[in-house]
Amino acid sequence: MRRTLLCCLGLLLTIGLFAQEAPQGFTYQAVATDSDGDELIENLIGLRLSIRQGSPGGTAQWVETHQVTTDPFGLFTLTVGQGDPAGGAAPAFADINWADGP
Repeated sequence: MRRTLLCCLGLLLTIGLFAQEAPQGFTYQAVATDSDGDELIENLIGLRLSIRQGSPGGTAQWVETHQVTTDPFGLFTLTVGQGDPAGGAAPAFADINWADGP
């Protein structure tokens, strides 16, 4: 009985440790349009996303690219942090120092 109780307690502690890890990314969703404002319906598009510090012209902390296909409404969804790395001051998405603020 004691062994079973200790095993259960150990399992609960282990699960608790894994549950504390922050996700490495966040969801981004938008509608892709052409220069006339018409939705790009069911098109493969390329995107380059940057996390910048301070202002839109600030230092790029993270840059990545994505290839996504839009839906029948031009909508696409991706996870920032899970694209193909393309530069920035941080060597990996997990290395961005979010505490530095904007």
